[in-house]
Amino acid sequence: MKKNSFTKIILITFFVFSGCNLNITNTPENVKTPDITSKIMQTKNSPPVNENNQPKIDKPIYDIRNTQRKTGLNVWLSAISQYRIDNRGKMPPNIIDTWTNVDNNTCLDLCKALIPTYMTVIKIDPMGTDKHPNPHGDNCDDFDTAYEIRAQGNTVQMRALGTEGSMDIIQIQR
Repeated sequence: MKKNSFTKIILITFFVFSGCNLNITNTPENVKTPDITSKIMQTKNSPPVNENNQPKIDKPIYDIRNTQRKTGLNVWLSAISQYRIDNRGKMPPNIIDTWTNVDNNTCLDLCKALIPTYMTVIKIDPMGTDKHPNPHGDNCDDFDTAYEIRAQGNTVQMRALGTEGSMDIIQIQR
């Protein structure tokens, strides 16, 4: 490294950290210079970024959606648990011992029992549905979660059938 290059790096570092605007005009246009500002500002703990300076995601998108499904199921089960605590162990209406879709078309309309007291929004599958493409809706008149629920004794089980990748059905119980 030439002394002149080393001096430029020191000066650039000084200007970046002092908040000054640095404009190097003697760089040939056909030579790509590294974005020194981003290199200096990036720390060990910063998330890795791609060539567009966007966060680099190592997980396939379907893994992320499957995690969202697990979270959605847990939100439903937490709301049902809180409902049962407030109602002396009684289940919300129409939860039976066979798998039933959680939507407004079946007799199982948990929305009216749980929204807004126990849940703020309806959690549905992250891929959405034709009826309700918004995964965070609050319309109890028209929704389909793409989740199913059943009661097994004193335990409530929920499952997401739309899992992706190599994962089978996601099922959670409380």
